[in-house]
This record gives sequence, structure tokens and C-alpha cells, in this order.
Amino acid sequence: MSNFSDVSFLNTLIGNPQGNLEALDWVAVEAQLGLIEEEFNELKKAVQERNIEQVRDGASDVLVTTYGLQHRAGIDADADMAEVQASNLSKFCKSHSEAEQTAMAYEKLGLDVTFRTPTLDLITVISAKDQTGSDGKFYPKGKLLKSVNFKEPSFS
Repeated sequence: MSNFSDVSFLNTLIGNPQGNLEALDWVAVEAQLGLIEEEFNELKKAVQERNIEQVRDGASDVLVTTYGLQHRAGIDADADMAEVQASNLSKFCKSHSEAEQTAMAYEKLGLDVTFRTPTLDLITVISAKDQTGSDGKFYPKGKLLKSVNFKEPSFS
């Protein structure tokens, strides 16, 4: 079972029915969002207190309540995560030519960039310093810059 399947099962046991995208119960989704917010605030507190046990618990609770929201909304979180992961991987450049094109696109925005090669097959274009581009966006040092071939996730 996946984490999402486990959480869906838990929600069913609690009495939270799986939602339906065709007839979305926004009240249930909003209630679940409140739980996410509560767990997120606990996680923030644990990080501020440097309490690693509570960080581990809090991060997991954020995931559980977030998967719970997807369950309540009738969203297949496993399918959505696969789509988002494919999109995330498209941020990486698969050739030196693609990396050079990507760097040039960001340099046109006035950004200083650098390169990393996390694997033999992938090249990343990285913001070289904290900077704001001519597009008005802030790019912190070390931020992965999307390849010119980046593809947004599609949730059809």
C-alpha cells in the first residue's frame, strides 16, 4: 500500500468518506485544511524549538492530514504525486546544450547562474546568489532553476 492508501483507509475507519470530484464537499475540504494548518503550526514550533522528535512527528502529521484532504476531495494523490514528480524531474537539464539554453534564458532575466551535475545524466542550473530577476521574482542562492524544457503538471 502507498502512504496515500494507508491514510485513505484510516479516514474511512474514522468515518470520513472518500470524496467525489464531481460533487465536491467543500465544507469537508475546509475542515481538513484546518487540521493541516494546526499540524503545520505544531511542526513550525518543533523546528523553532529544535526538537527533532516533534519535527518527525509533525512532518508526518502534515503529510497524513494533507493526504486526508485529498481523500476527502476524491483526489487520487498517488496519481497526482506521479504527475508532480514527472514535472519536477523536467526541471533538470538532460544535456549540456539544454543547460546552456536554460542558463541563457535566466541570464536574460539578469541572473547569475552556476551549474551542478548531480548524476552523469542530469545537469542543474542554479541561482548563484540571492537575487531578484527582471521578472520581479526572488531567486535565493542555490535555487534550482527550471530547464527550458520544464513541463507543468497536468491534472486532467
